[in-house]
Amino acid sequence: MSGAVVPVSLHPGEQAGALGVALNRLGFTATVLRTGAHQLHPCVVIASGPVRQVRETEYVYAAPGDDGRWRFWWSWLEPIAPLEDISTAASTAARVLTRSRNSDGQHR
Repeated sequence: MSGAVVPVSLHPGEQAGALGVALNRLGFTATVLRTGAHQLHPCVVIASGPVRQVRETEYVYAAPGDDGRWRFWWSWLEPIAPLEDISTAASTAARVLTRSRNSDGQHR
């Protein structure tokens, strides 16, 4: 054995599933699309859940960038986080998508 580190290939569908689980744990309703056209680029559909409210339903995709590195992407084609960084992707989505509340408790 050479002791060389061999990079592990991450499966986009499994990573999208892990992101969906993380978002559900944060109080959203997250559904993962992995069939049909989404086999190649899985999609996490993020909607309001029992604890978190979103301004509108958002779609996060797993896809490679121009450099070939896989990332999670907003529907407006801005990268969120590397595919292997579920924690950053989930916390970023929570921060960006959660409605803020006024001091009187109303959403804005």
